[in-house]
Amino acid sequence: FCVAVLRALAVYPWRWRLELLSSLTRRRLFRWAKSYRSKDGHESGLLVVVTCGLSDGLAGTMLGSIAAARSVREVVVVRTTAGPRLPNTTYVCPPSCIARIGPLALLWKAGSVFHLSLTRRPHLIHGLLLAPHGVLAIFAGLFTMTPFGVTLIAGPVEFHALLGSPTGVDLSATPPLAGRWLLNACRKAAVVGVLNL
Repeated sequence: FCVAVLRALAVYPWRWRLELLSSLTRRRLFRWAKSYRSKDGHESGLLVVVTCGLSDGLAGTMLGSIAAARSVREVVVVRTTAGPRLPNTTYVCPPSCIARIGPLALLWKAGSVFHLSLTRRPHLIHGLLLAPHGVLAIFAGLFTMTPFGVTLIAGPVEFHALLGSPTGVDLSATPPLAGRWLLNACRKAAVVGVLNL
């Protein structure tokens, strides 16, 4: 099988080889995740780690749809404060003294996402909003070889205005270097969602 894949990859240009290989790997991982049955009697289903910083109402709506899926066993949410109570959902929050300081809370969340992805081995790491939570999901997914996903709340504007205001952004212009890198990383994502309000 490996020889056949390598021969097939030799036909494609080098740029498409990586995308094809990552696509095959993602499909295999999700096939494994769907057919996951624990040998020691634990519940079967997907474990999803979500990092977000949205308001309680928006976070409840978005997390509720993930937690309500039949294939999801548990959703672990890394957030500054605990959010609304949802079934199969656990919140991981920093201590209140760290949560008050924005950059420190972000570093704590980054450490928590990496820790959870290494210790719990989730089936998906998902970030709601591209910057900074989607970036955390991308880095954690790439470094721990875990499928990752991103939800774009403002759509393609997020690639142009990473941490700034999305008003007055020219979408026909080329995004900045960081935006282009994130766009390429999102092409490798297992899940990309766009919120339509």
